[in-house]
Amino acid sequence: MRDYIESSVIAVLACLFCIWLFKPLAIRIGLVDRPSSRKLHAHEPPLIGGIAIFFGFCFALLHLHVSLQPYRSLLAGSSVLILMGIVDDFHDLSARFRLLGQVMVALMLTSWGGLVLQNLGDILFLGDIKLLLWGLPFTLLLVVTNLNAMNMIDGQDGLAGSIALGQTLWLLVFSHILHLQSLELLLIILAMLLVVFLCFNMCFPWRKQASIFLGDSGSTFLAFLLIWAAIQLANQGVIKPIEILWVLALPLFDMGNVIIYRIRCGFSIFRAGRDHGHHVLERLGFSKMTSTNVLFLISGMLGGVGYGLYQFQISEGISFVAFVASFGVYLLVLEFMRFFTKESHTEMTFSVDVEQHVP
Repeated sequence: MRDYIESSVIAVLACLFCIWLFKPLAIRIGLVDRPSSRKLHAHEPPLIGGIAIFFGFCFALLHLHVSLQPYRSLLAGSSVLILMGIVDDFHDLSARFRLLGQVMVALMLTSWGGLVLQNLGDILFLGDIKLLLWGLPFTLLLVVTNLNAMNMIDGQDGLAGSIALGQTLWLLVFSHILHLQSLELLLIILAMLLVVFLCFNMCFPWRKQASIFLGDSGSTFLAFLLIWAAIQLANQGVIKPIEILWVLALPLFDMGNVIIYRIRCGFSIFRAGRDHGHHVLERLGFSKMTSTNVLFLISGMLGGVGYGLYQFQISEGISFVAFVASFGVYLLVLEFMRFFTKESHTEMTFSVDVEQHVP
C-alpha cells in the first residue's frame, strides 16, 4: 500500500512539473497544434501531454522496489514512440516511415520482451486456436493496429485521454481479479497520470478549451502501454483474449468505420479527414464535451460487456459473434447519423497537406 501511494504521488508531481516546465518551451519552439482545415480550434495548445505522462510514468517506475528487467522492452519501445511522435508533431512524417517505426517498436515488445499472444481461444466454435508460429506476426499486427486506432481517435479535447482512462480502469479490474500486483500498480499509476492530464485537456463549463494536447507521442505511448497490459492479461489463461478485446473495442471500431467509409467514398485511407465518430456527433449538434462523454460512456460499456462475459462464463464463440455484431451496429448507427445530417463526401474536408494516419 505504501508503494501504491508513494509511486502515485511521485507520478503526479513529476507530470505536473513537466507540464509546468515544458509548456512555455513548447510554445517557444513551435511544438504546438496549429489550426487547419481539419483542426478547427482557435488557439495553439502545446503538444506536451504525452511527454509529461511518459516522464511521470518513468519516475514512478524507478521508485518501485522491483527489477526493471521485465519492463526494458516496454520502456525502450515507449521511448522510441515518444521521440518519433515529437518529430511527427513538428513535421508530419510519411505514413510509410511511421508504419516502419511502429513495426520496429512492436518487434521490441515481441522479440526482445518475449511478449507474444499465444492463443485466441475458441472464437470459431472449432476449439482453441493456438497461434504457434503465427503468434509473432499476429501480435505485431495487433500492436500496430492498436497504436493507430488510438492515434486516429485523438481528435477532440479529452477524447483519447478519457477513453484511455476507461480502458486502464477495466484492465485494472482484470489484473486485480488475477492478483497481478505489479501490473495492478502500473495501471494505478497510469490512471492517476491520465486524471492529471485530463484536468488540462478536458473542456469544462468554466474552461471552453484545452490548455495542452496529447500529441502523437502521447496517443501512441498510451496505446502501446495498454496493449502491453492487455496481452499480459490475455496470456494468463484465465481471462479470455476476446473478453480483453472488448475493453479496447471503441478505437478499433472507429478506425474500422473510417477505413470502410473512405474506401466506399473513393478516398485514400491514409489521408486524414473529419469522418470519425466524434465528427459525426459534432455535425448532429453535440458539443465537444458532450460528444466526448458519450464516446467515453460507450467505451466503458463495451469494457463492461467484456467483464460481464467473463463473470457469466459466456463461450468465446458467442463473445466473438457479439463483438462482430457490435461493430456492425456501430457502423449502421454512424451511417444513419450521416444520412440524417445529409453529410456529403466533400464535407469530410480532406487535405493533401494535413497529418497522415496509418490505419
